[in-house]
Amino acid sequence: RTAAAAKAALEKTTPFTHVGAGQAKVAQVASNRRVLGPDGKVKYVRYSATKDKKVRDEPAKPSLRL
Repeated sequence: RTAAAAKAALEKTTPFTHVGAGQAKVAQVASNRRVLGPDGKVKYVRYSATKDKKVRDEPAKPSLRL
């Protein structure tokens, strides 16, 4: 079924002429993240549905830009 779906999709392709790219600051998006302590080591792993208030209230640290 997967191969048949891929073949059918290839028959419906359309050409494109431009590709765009951009970047923006992302804030308040649910995600997993590591909360680092003052020594730079992982203090907590914070998941989207973390129920521990102490971990939830940790301030968000800016991520590294690549």
